[in-house]
Amino acid sequence: MKKEIGYIHEYRICQIDKDDISEVVKFVVKTNYKKHHFMADSEFINSEIAQICDFEEKIFNRSVFYAIIDKNQQIVGALRVSKENKYELKLPDTIDLSSVNKVYHIGRFAIDQTNNNLNIELFKRLINIAFSLVCQDRNNILIADCDTKLCRILRKMGIGLIPVGAPFFCVGSETVSVYLPYDNVIKYYLEYNLLQQL
Repeated sequence: MKKEIGYIHEYRICQIDKDDISEVVKFVVKTNYKKHHFMADSEFINSEIAQICDFEEKIFNRSVFYAIIDKNQQIVGALRVSKENKYELKLPDTIDLSSVNKVYHIGRFAIDQTNNNLNIELFKRLINIAFSLVCQDRNNILIADCDTKLCRILRKMGIGLIPVGAPFFCVGSETVSVYLPYDNVIKYYLEYNLLQQL
């Protein structure tokens, strides 16, 4: 059962239940492979989907998983935000863990590529949903594993991502771990007058 939390044009933004994980993960994996033109056989893809589903089911109780659904009941966007234990993460030494309140991790981010103009709106809406959690407390931080292309796009949008470690390969693309402190998130919200959307 999907819980509706909003709309964007004719699309529903939903918070999904645990029973919907498999459907959403299939969309995320297949969309990312298609986007990055990464070729893999169905056995490899199905194995990856199964592994990711297993992982997401284990962390579901500390996560919020979103899907954007079109009028044909097809998934066209997805995003998961999970709460993490700050003491179990590899964060830069410059971060004073004693001053950190909550750490949120963005994952399973994917947008269908069929409508470029709409893609931008859906993309921004999902980003705003994820970032809003960080804005609840100035001692919150956000972490993510982003493909390098997405990192470049977010930086052009004025989002001050801070890389952590060397790039690695994940779900069909070169990926880098990043973190985003409250000050960098709130700067983006203020610059584009987005606080009313929180």
